Amino acid sequence: MPCPYFLPLVRFDVVIAARFPLGDPYRGECRASAQPHSPDDATLLANCNMGYAAGRCPRWIPDGGPDAVRFAVGRGESIRYAREKNHFPYDAGDLIPPFDGLLGAQAQAFWNSYQRRKTDG
Repeated sequence: MPCPYFLPLVRFDVVIAARFPLGDPYRGECRASAQPHSPDDATLLANCNMGYAAGRCPRWIPDGGPDAVRFAVGRGESIRYAREKNHFPYDAGDLIPPFDGLLGAQAQAFWNSYQRRKTDG
């Protein structure tokens, strides 16, 4: 359940013994404000990649929106998403390529990780 403000850009090139919501851990940018920010690796792993950063991340902006996102493979190339707020459903739907926006970038990262794992066996 990555933070909804996280823009994943590049997969971490390390082996980490944890399950990540996007399939793999990603480096990227915080888009919680108009000025993009590149968090340090510890923040990326603990907050950006894992979600539920409200109260833990100093950049968190309480805007009444979701605080985490879940992804699953849908039919064909579609990606199902479910956003949460305080561990309760916020909204859900299907995304179909080409993906756009922050949610789309996260869906693409999830899809890339899924395809890599599927190929690597």
